[in-house]
Amino acid sequence: MELKLQVRINKLEVNYQSFKLRVDNLTFEAKKISTLIGPNGAGKTTLLKSLAGLLPLSPGSIFMNGQDLSKLKGSKKASLVSYVPQEQAVALNHTVFDFILMGRSGYLNIFSRPAANDYRKTEEIISYLG
Repeated sequence: MELKLQVRINKLEVNYQSFKLRVDNLTFEAKKISTLIGPNGAGKTTLLKSLAGLLPLSPGSIFMNGQDLSKLKGSKKASLVSYVPQEQAVALNHTVFDFILMGRSGYLNIFSRPAANDYRKTEEIISYLG
C-alpha cells in the first residue's frame, strides 16, 4: 500500500464565521502521513474543511496531485477527497472499516455496491495504517 496524494496549498485565505485562516505555502508530501496539531481555535478544522472543498477559498488555491481542487467535480473530486465531520452527534454503528470503504464510493457507479477489489483495497489501507 502506498500513499500517493500530494496536497499543495498556496496563499490560502479563509474567512469562516469570526475566524480568519491564512496559509502562505504548505505542502503535504505524497507517501507520508502528516498530522495537524494545535490548540483549540487554531484553525485545524477550518483547514480540513477547506481541503474538502466545504469552504470558499479566496484568493488562494489547493492542488491535489497537481490538480486544482476548485476545478474538480463529482467522482473526480470524490476519488481524492473525503471528509467525516466532527460536529455531528449522530449515533452510528459504523466501524473504521466501514468509513474507509465509504471512501471507495467515488470509484463506483450509481446504485452499485462495493466489489471484492474495494474490500481488498480497504484491508490494504487498514493494514498500512496499523
